[in-house]
Amino acid sequence: MSNNNSRDTTMNDLPFPDRPRLRRIDERFRPDFFKFSKRYTLAILSHIGFAITFAIRSNECIHKGSVEDDVDRLYALFMTLWFLFAYFLVQIPAGICSYKHSATHLFGICILGASITSFLTPITVGWFKPAIQYSAFLQGIFQGAASPAYFSMWRYWAPPLERSTLVTLGYAGTFSGVVIGYQLSVTFCSVFTWEKILYVYGLMGICWYLAWLWLVFEHPSQHPTIMDQEYVYLQQTVTIKQETPASPIPWKKIFTNLPICALFVSSFSRAWSLEDFQHSMYSQVKDHKEFGFLHIELYNLIMALSIPAAGFAADILLQKTSLSVTKLRKIYISGGLVINALFFIPALFNVQFTSAWYEISFWPVMVIYCISIAGFYANHLDIAAKYAGITMALTNVIQTVAALLPTEFEFELFRFLENHRMSYILTIMTVFIGGGIFYYLYGSGEEQNLEDKPIEGENKEEETRGFENFASVNDWNPAEVLVE
Repeated sequence: MSNNNSRDTTMNDLPFPDRPRLRRIDERFRPDFFKFSKRYTLAILSHIGFAITFAIRSNECIHKGSVEDDVDRLYALFMTLWFLFAYFLVQIPAGICSYKHSATHLFGICILGASITSFLTPITVGWFKPAIQYSAFLQGIFQGAASPAYFSMWRYWAPPLERSTLVTLGYAGTFSGVVIGYQLSVTFCSVFTWEKILYVYGLMGICWYLAWLWLVFEHPSQHPTIMDQEYVYLQQTVTIKQETPASPIPWKKIFTNLPICALFVSSFSRAWSLEDFQHSMYSQVKDHKEFGFLHIELYNLIMALSIPAAGFAADILLQKTSLSVTKLRKIYISGGLVINALFFIPALFNVQFTSAWYEISFWPVMVIYCISIAGFYANHLDIAAKYAGITMALTNVIQTVAALLPTEFEFELFRFLENHRMSYILTIMTVFIGGGIFYYLYGSGEEQNLEDKPIEGENKEEETRGFENFASVNDWNPAEVLVE
């Protein structure tokens, strides 16, 4: 592997010799922590950024300190409604913005904005108590916009054989952040005031943003300290090129493309059916107290560990076996949905969901659900990497609506079907299986042509001629995290 001293001579032999000069901070402090490659540095920093914002959101000290003591309890409900409204509202604009402009800058601003909001909330609430609702609205804006920006920035950094690992590693921060937030609430709420907890989160986010500015760039060609081997490897494998200005968004083709529609349908099935599945079992358990930890920390801990593990396993399977990307995604997504539906079979025979049964079934359901999610996240980049931020934004809109449906209509639905239990269970199973079948029929792992021109990379062999002697794709381990 070439180092910085040998890079000048090596780069003369490369098709793209122009690279940014080292900044002063790079000359004093080389950002080669633990020798992580730049793409894995991007994933790890994304994980930390998500974790900070979701820890803020999951901080129970806010409700115990600011809501229950100082502000009417109704504010707690309004906080949630304001957050969800903002989260829903910002998705499409954030997807468009991350496509037309710098996705990495947008993601960094989102984490910074959420952190500054956290820092200022105790101050504003001291002046105007209802301001905590507006704080929740801002948190919804920043957290909502972060998701499309996150998927959009991987269009330049995620090689096909590493998409699952990289995307799931970073996005798992949304779940680990919840674990951290609740755990710190339990540990520190009785010791520190809720204001101090928010100050800590705010300062952490600001420090994170400084590291983000230092270590992260929109495109590999803009990175001054990327190693030559990684740079050439990304040039060989990632087909999406920067456009200035960005080409128009093909909305019609996005909404009429069957593989993309298959993602939307499977996403709705997964989000709606899982909520219904948990509620239908949980509502029959007599003692709910023992599931407080199970429903919050353990739930998200399983997600935080299982999703990256499933993503890593997917990339290993693509590397070591003859499975195509399409077949693997169908196994993950369709298989996960159908297998989850099987856990409803005992309910068809009027089996009462005891606490023991619920606890036993919870583990396999969540692990299989995580496998499905890992395939789902990577599939956005498989079929439409250039528009991944937009397709993810549309998916988030669908998932938000799907997740709210059981909350809003569950009691009426359950009351209506109280004497038709078989129909109720079959409805949920049908949604699960229907989504799985639809994705199996129409889902794909191949890049879709959403523009009226050949897909970039079809003549990739000719374009990358001359790279072979420097870094062979076949010699590069796609599961490699370190740059030697």
